[in-house]
Amino acid sequence: MAAFIDILSRNRLGNLVPRQLEQLEVLRRNGSHLHLLINDLLDHSRVVPGTFELLEMNFDAYSMLRALGESFEPLVQHAGQTITVDVPEGELIITADQNRISQTISNMLSNATKYAGEGAKIRLETSSDKSMFDVFVVDDGIGMDSEAAANAFELYYRGENPTTRAVSGLGLGLNIAQTIITMHDGKISVDSTPGKGTRIGFEIPRIVRRLDQAA
Repeated sequence: MAAFIDILSRNRLGNLVPRQLEQLEVLRRNGSHLHLLINDLLDHSRVVPGTFELLEMNFDAYSMLRALGESFEPLVQHAGQTITVDVPEGELIITADQNRISQTISNMLSNATKYAGEGAKIRLETSSDKSMFDVFVVDDGIGMDSEAAANAFELYYRGENPTTRAVSGLGLGLNIAQTIITMHDGKISVDSTPGKGTRIGFEIPRIVRRLDQAA
């Protein structure tokens, strides 16, 4: 589906009008959302029987964060929001499962885009020291009440408010993110205030112990 949408969007024959190109873009976004839902279901099916595994490698975390911020710009703009990537210059090499860490950050950014509300400012920020690597997604959107924040990582949980009811989802993403971060010997947390925004993020060792011990 995605491949054919890309081919049609190129409009090489010039026979598609702007309205049709806009409809293709809607198809692209919905296809991407469906892809994420399917991946969440597949990941959940692996978590339950305990077959969820990490593939640790050395990679540049700062480069990954910049790429993620850039990839979310179209979604953020479509939602009438802005995104800022607060990442230091240079590189930071860590040892972890790059795909899973990227998946976790994508989930946090996706939630901010879906639930912060129109006009929200989203910021992707990071910090590190000699042993730990931290990532946070901060927004100044509608926020969550204390009950929703306390249950954010519960399986299938979705807060009951007009915004969440208007957005499709399975309530799997943050639970899977918590599993990923826990398997990296890290911690994930959320802090939110209604009407003021949400701060969600995690910290993991710059070198996961399992790989370090195996070396």
